[in-house]
Amino acid sequence: MFGLFTITASNGTCGCSEFAVPCSAVRGDFVQWAIVFQRLKGMTAEEGMAFIHHKQETWGDDRVWLAESALIHMEHRGIGWDRAYLFDHSQAYVAF
Repeated sequence: MFGLFTITASNGTCGCSEFAVPCSAVRGDFVQWAIVFQRLKGMTAEEGMAFIHHKQETWGDDRVWLAESALIHMEHRGIGWDRAYLFDHSQAYVAF
C-alpha cells in the first residue's frame, strides 16, 4: 500500500511523508490502522514527536516512522496542501 500522510500542527505548519506499507503490516481495515494518528491533532510538532515516541511499542515501527517523517518535515501550508487536489488524485482519502 502506498500513500501520502499529511499532518497539520497547531501553529499551522504542515508536514508530509510518502509511505509504502506492506499489506501484511495492516491487519484489517486501513482506517483502523491509521486512526492512531488522530491523537496528534492539535499538537505542536514537538508535542507530537514526544507522543509518538511514548506510543512506539504500541504503534509499531511503520506508524512511528511515518509520523516522525511527517513531523520532521514541517513547513507552512502551500498549494500542494489543498485537500480538494489530494482527494481528486487519490484512490482513498482519510481525514481526522
